[in-house]
Amino acid sequence: MEFSRYERKVPMIDAVRITEENMDEVCALVGHRVVLKNVPDKPSYRFIILHPGKARSGKRSRAYVGDWLTFSKGEAGKNWRVYPDRHFRNKFIVPE
Repeated sequence: MEFSRYERKVPMIDAVRITEENMDEVCALVGHRVVLKNVPDKPSYRFIILHPGKARSGKRSRAYVGDWLTFSKGEAGKNWRVYPDRHFRNKFIVPE
C-alpha cells in the first residue's frame, strides 16, 4: 500500500490585526465598547468587547492589542472571530 501526500485546502479569510492605532475603528465595526483596564501596580491596557451575537458562540468575546479579528459571511450573516497572535499564525500564512 502506498500513501500519497495531499495539500490541505484552506479557504482565504479577511483579517485585521488589532493595534492601539486601529482599536477605535475596529470597535466601531464590531464592538460594543473599548474598555480601559486599570490594575494596581501594572500598566493599563485597553480591549474591545464584541457585541453579543457578533462573536461566534463559545469563542472569545474580547479582543486585545495584538489579536487578529477575522471576518466571514455565512448563512447566519456576518461572523467575527478573535484569534490570539500565536493561534492565528498557526492557522494562516502571515507575510512578514
